[in-house]
Amino acid sequence: MITKKLILLTVFILLVSSVLFANDYKKKHFRKDTEQRQEMMADMHAMDKVLDEKVARMNAATGEERLPAVIDVINEFVSQRKTMREKMPMMQENIEDSAPAE
Repeated sequence: MITKKLILLTVFILLVSSVLFANDYKKKHFRKDTEQRQEMMADMHAMDKVLDEKVARMNAATGEERLPAVIDVINEFVSQRKTMREKMPMMQENIEDSAPAE
């Protein structure tokens, strides 16, 4: 009789501790994912701001100033696209790491 109670108590403790561990693990991962998402969004907003400024300069340019301004916008756009492509594998790894195991 005491062995049954001891086994049940042990199983109960293991279940509770595993649930608590899982919740803690999820909170840590959620916090990390949120921070990374916020960082990525801040980077994108900064890139958008730079591009918006260059586009505004391009639109305001006239005459001989126009072509260099257009080239500047195209170069910035290509640079930002390359930067995003370089970050894509890291973002994919983060998504796979945070996915629940089957």
